[in-house]
Amino acid sequence: MNFLIYLISSATSLIGSQMQSIIIPIYILNITNSGMQMSKAATSFLVIRLLVTPFSGILADRFNRKHIMIISDICSFLVVGGFVSFISLTPDTIIFMQCILVAISAVFSSASSAIFSELTFKGSIERCNSVYGSMINFTYIFTPVVALSLYNFTSLKFIFTLNAVTFLLSACLESLLAYTFQERKLSRSNFSLKELTTSYTPVINYLMAKREILGVFSFAVLLNFFYNPVLVIFIPYFILKVLNLENTYVGYFESLWGGGLLLGSLLLVKYIKRYNFRSKIALFLIGQLTIFVFFFTGNNLMPLNIYLVAAGLLTVICALLNTFVNTPLFSYLHIVVDSHIKGRFFSFLQIFLQGITPLSYMLLGLILDRFTNISIAISLTSIVYIIAIFLYFHRSPIGRSYLLSNET
Repeated sequence: MNFLIYLISSATSLIGSQMQSIIIPIYILNITNSGMQMSKAATSFLVIRLLVTPFSGILADRFNRKHIMIISDICSFLVVGGFVSFISLTPDTIIFMQCILVAISAVFSSASSAIFSELTFKGSIERCNSVYGSMINFTYIFTPVVALSLYNFTSLKFIFTLNAVTFLLSACLESLLAYTFQERKLSRSNFSLKELTTSYTPVINYLMAKREILGVFSFAVLLNFFYNPVLVIFIPYFILKVLNLENTYVGYFESLWGGGLLLGSLLLVKYIKRYNFRSKIALFLIGQLTIFVFFFTGNNLMPLNIYLVAAGLLTVICALLNTFVNTPLFSYLHIVVDSHIKGRFFSFLQIFLQGITPLSYMLLGLILDRFTNISIAISLTSIVYIIAIFLYFHRSPIGRSYLLSNET
């Protein structure tokens, strides 16, 4: 029952957030017609998260994680409700509202990640994580279509109001979680830069002592540098500005991506104990990047209607492979990282993931505005990344140490 509550509350909050996060970049692109402006908005959100995440990890290790989740959702409800009720919704105010939500989300994410392995679940953490991924990925199937349909036929105010309601429902569900808070041995002095540094020093020492965990950590940062901007910026821009398709086609591909994530999660639930997914991660990634090359060049090789069908099928396969990469990696971290440091560990990971992403956002945004042949640019980037993956897992001792380590 505890796992079911956690599952439903997470999905409820995520549906509203997904709709808003899908619509805002498209709204900015439609207003400005600039990939760079789209990238600047995305970068602003990441910088806010980057600044808040270090403190959110300390909060998650110091205070009751369940209470942090509830308070975060209630604050998000009040922020969205307040903007919708009392402030005119312009591009600037929408971006400002989203910045506040991102800051709150950083606090929520640290607590949610840290509490996962402490809740009483029936079944292994890895299996529960796969089921959780299946439920979350299921929302990716219909949310983009619903979001863009609402965007085309209703108002932004209605969509934001719906998002506010999901935050409130999520908070109510989280209050039902059975969770026993264990007091942790951390000082309760006011936050300071010195305390921040001191609090994360054990995390750095922990990573230096754990070779396999450091391998996962460093590779996740490398992976995020490429994937996040491609999914958030490049694909919507390619569909709307290169293929000159309607907004609904963005929802079409994002829904197919969600279907692939769901299929991958279901396969993991069934075969996670019978197949060593971790040992094949390099092959899964190379398969994904090969698909990306076709996605951004295939429209030049065949009629548009055939391309859309082929690209849709490959999008499902690419998302499936993405699940085969991410779930084993993060399940591994949930299992092996010590509980007393888990909140700060995942926050430290988020600092690096989000710290590198603004650079990639700005780089790809510059490419979008400066180069006319986007297909060639993204294809070359993918090829370079394939080489990096090969070198990391087959030539780097730290990469090999993770793949060769025994399943936990």
